Amino acid sequence: NDGTCDDTLSGYNTIECGWDGGDCFEYPKCDVADLSKVNDGTCDDALSGYNTIECGWDGGDCFEYPKCDVADLSKVNDGTCDDALPGYNTIECGFDGGDCL
Repeated sequence: NDGTCDDTLSGYNTIECGWDGGDCFEYPKCDVADLSKVNDGTCDDALSGYNTIECGWDGGDCFEYPKCDVADLSKVNDGTCDDALPGYNTIECGFDGGDCL
């Protein structure tokens, strides 16, 4: 854990090495029992802590809008209509996750 993601170096960016000591993990505030379940293709919404903003909605596994391409996914369905920001108030993002309906 030196603050740099060594993803091109063989063996560092793996589950066993904790994603280079956390340097390569996309969700540093995600505090769950098994990081390998994050972004594994299965929505672990029944497991504590996985389907949260901090864990990126289980690394995207639980995200309802897979074609939503915006700068900050945590703003989708956060209770505020972000219609002034590009991309949020669109069909692909569920009209900001319903915030703009």
